Amino acid sequence: MKKLLNMIIDFFELRIDKSMFDINREELQKANMLLLKQISAIGGSVTLIMCGLSFVVPHFYGLSMEFLLFFAASLIMFGLTCLEYQTLNGYIYPMIYFYMGLALTFCILLDTYLDPGGQAVISVIVLALTPMFILDKQTHVLALTALAWAALCIASTALKDFSYAGLDILNATIAVALGASLNTRIFKSRLSNLNNTRLLALQVEADALTGLPNYKKLMDDLSGEHDSRIAKSLCSLAVIDIDWFMEYNSKYGREMGDKCLKKIGNCMRRISDPSELIIYRYGGTSLVAVSLFHDYEGIRRVCRGISSLIRDLEIEHRGTPQGIITVSCGYTDVVECGCDEYKKLIDMAQTALKQAKKEGGNTSIGYLQTLTAI
Repeated sequence: MKKLLNMIIDFFELRIDKSMFDINREELQKANMLLLKQISAIGGSVTLIMCGLSFVVPHFYGLSMEFLLFFAASLIMFGLTCLEYQTLNGYIYPMIYFYMGLALTFCILLDTYLDPGGQAVISVIVLALTPMFILDKQTHVLALTALAWAALCIASTALKDFSYAGLDILNATIAVALGASLNTRIFKSRLSNLNNTRLLALQVEADALTGLPNYKKLMDDLSGEHDSRIAKSLCSLAVIDIDWFMEYNSKYGREMGDKCLKKIGNCMRRISDPSELIIYRYGGTSLVAVSLFHDYEGIRRVCRGISSLIRDLEIEHRGTPQGIITVSCGYTDVVECGCDEYKKLIDMAQTALKQAKKEGGNTSIGYLQTLTAI
């Protein structure tokens, strides 16, 4: 069975580059979430109207319950997709397959129930279009459409005359073949567009020199403008600045200064973790570390660890007491410092950073220590 399925996939050129699919998986999930939201809104609206018509139009007598049930399912799906995206991130594919399967079942029921002597026009159209909607692995999409095709064939054979059932089976088979074939071309085009959009977004949000997320990305994340996950989960942050970097540029030249920043950027990218600690380039020689996990004591340890990592790079700088590049860190947190406004937290961390610079650099100081010093 698997060999036959692979032969069909190769014959219709249905295979998609797996690496491209995996790289863009998050974008594909977002596209599917948007599709589910839109199609459930449309499906719910249509079936609600049809439910009303079922009480006044003779052709639809006795179908009010079927319309009402599909409307309720659409309403639930629409409500779920209105929740925060991250909450449903891991469930979008089961949700979309469940809803599309429900829609196909409803169309088959409607066609066979309304006119046993006619052709299943609605079902055939939905069968042809379904493969084009879902942005997922082709084997999964084909399995869903194959099951729907089989269900339509069985329902038509059981409830209709043989001649009409034969037409339904022929039309459904042609629809599935055309839908699957067109799906590959449409899917590849949409995947390419999603990939290009993702790359463009990365270029806009990434610092060209260090490869770290840039100032714009930092502000967007902390404000929750595009995604509220980081803004809601913010626990602490630190501002990190390279010691005596102006002197480094004067002594070694700007080209060496850029190389130094690249090395530090590479080091910070290795320890950056979207679920725990995200490091951004704040501007000039400054970085900002945003923690979604650490408290005041935890961010202090993070700062000391970052300082140690940068010292371990052993980038020569004879203008410092240590003879190598070092950094100073100022840190703060939401709970201990009693502040949940990101702009004020950055100001607090910068105040602590200034104190660290005053003490000669190569050290980490928290905002609470500056209050004690005053």
